[in-house]
Amino acid sequence: CETVPRSLNHKLYCDNYYTTIRLFVELFKLGVSATGIIRSNRLQGLLMKNEKELTKEGRGSMDHRVAEVNGVELCVTRWFDNSTVN
Repeated sequence: CETVPRSLNHKLYCDNYYTTIRLFVELFKLGVSATGIIRSNRLQGLLMKNEKELTKEGRGSMDHRVAEVNGVELCVTRWFDNSTVN
C-alpha cells in the first residue's frame, strides 16, 4: 500500500487474510478507502445475527452494523449465500 497515492479516491480491496479493523482505520486516515471480506473472529464485540439465524431466514438474508472506531465510521455486513460471508 505504500505506493498507493493518498487522498485521490483510490480504493483497496482485500481478501480475508489481510482485512482487519485496525488496518482499515489506518488506511482511511491516510486517505485510502478499503473494502474486504473479514473473518468472524476479527469482529469481536460486534453483535450481529449468527450463522444459524441467517440460515433459517434463507439465502440472501443479511445483517449490518455501522460502528465508529478511533473516529472512523466503518460498516460491516454479514450475508448468507451458500455460507455466511462478512
